[in-house]
Amino acid sequence: MSRERGADGERDALAARIGFVHQGDGRAVSSWSGTPYFMARALERHLGPVVHLKPLPDSAVRLARGLAHVQRRLTGRISLAHCNPLVAAASRREAARKLRSARADIAFAPAASSFASGIPRQIPLVYSSDATFRGVVDAYPEFSNLSRASRRLGERLERAAIARADLLVYPSEWAAESAVRDYGAERSRILVAPYGANLDALPQAAPSEPRCGGALRLLFVGKEWERKGGDTALEALAALRRMGREATLTVVGCIPPGAGAVAGLEVAGFLDKADAGQRRRLDALFADADFLLMPVRAECYGIVFCEAAAHGLPQIATATGGVPSIVEDGVTGRLLPPGSSGEAFAEAIVEAAADREAHAAMRAASRRRSEQVLNWDRWGADVARAARRLLPPARARAAGQGR
Repeated sequence: MSRERGADGERDALAARIGFVHQGDGRAVSSWSGTPYFMARALERHLGPVVHLKPLPDSAVRLARGLAHVQRRLTGRISLAHCNPLVAAASRREAARKLRSARADIAFAPAASSFASGIPRQIPLVYSSDATFRGVVDAYPEFSNLSRASRRLGERLERAAIARADLLVYPSEWAAESAVRDYGAERSRILVAPYGANLDALPQAAPSEPRCGGALRLLFVGKEWERKGGDTALEALAALRRMGREATLTVVGCIPPGAGAVAGLEVAGFLDKADAGQRRRLDALFADADFLLMPVRAECYGIVFCEAAAHGLPQIATATGGVPSIVEDGVTGRLLPPGSSGEAFAEAIVEAAADREAHAAMRAASRRRSEQVLNWDRWGADVARAARRLLPPARARAAGQGR
């Protein structure tokens, strides 16, 4: 039983006690770009109190990463720390022990393939991830050139986690389809619930007046220059200028190679969202831009697209991975096929910017999609509704009280 405070003062409610099992820190907005933090807060609002449980101490994780680094130096191939058999076994054992100790009514395990299969059967399990193991192998740098052992165990852990889960929560149809196609998950156990923008509150509503009257202002946000398609974004900038369109590209999150020689390029560098001043600077860049330009080569989901939508900023991106579950082609932005050239992106930008009223409508549609779909409150309500079905009837009814 948990104690809750409502409008009539403190009251008792049999709200579901959620064991939030995550190897990172779900109480820190800096962990995994803040996604576990916002997940936990949404679950608390809609389902019940959250108990944060970390399977292994940070010292054990550092040791596992150190061993993986040594293996890489010796073999030339990447070894994944969580795919160490000893680490996986210890994670499963400790996750089960801590959930029992916490007397959790339900377990929520984000990005937890290494230990989800060990969660006791008597505790309902909600397993969530933005991708399957098969979806990221050879697509993300850290999952490329894997050792045979890491590839084999990673596949086995993912399959076991999906088989064990009572409810699978993915933010995109792309991830859900992989779970069904590659790991045999039943569609009846899957909920597709898009993530929201990792913001404490929606920014001020986007301006409704047309913005594309002069120089085009493009924004690129990402730490991984190559995977995010930074070179294609630069090619698009150059192509726009060749077309006679004045344009600027502001890059946030990294320093582009050879940045000093590119006309129209502005580099803002890394901006820490946990710092109030830097957060305001980033918000101002979102508000001032005409388009978010992200020609990503691989992207499981892309919280940056949700943040752009929250600012009413249309998105020009690649139709890859989970991106089509966020960006509505022709409505909130434009999606181009994988492998599209910088010139193709430039042409899409010019077309989207040509009609001032259409651009204003795209801005309004982006903001509306943020308010109606791409937000953590909607995610929490949808997940809570599905999770209650896993609880005993009396507990499920009580978990919905006051939510």
